[in-house]
Amino acid sequence: MAEAIIGLTVALAVGAYLILTLIAPEKF
Repeated sequence: MAEAIIGLTVALAVGAYLILTLIAPEKF
């Protein structure tokens, strides 16, 4: 269970980071 939660959190964090960098790269 813990591994699944950690994996899901990492996947969401990476996905959010990629979306932010793709949509608003000028802010970074």
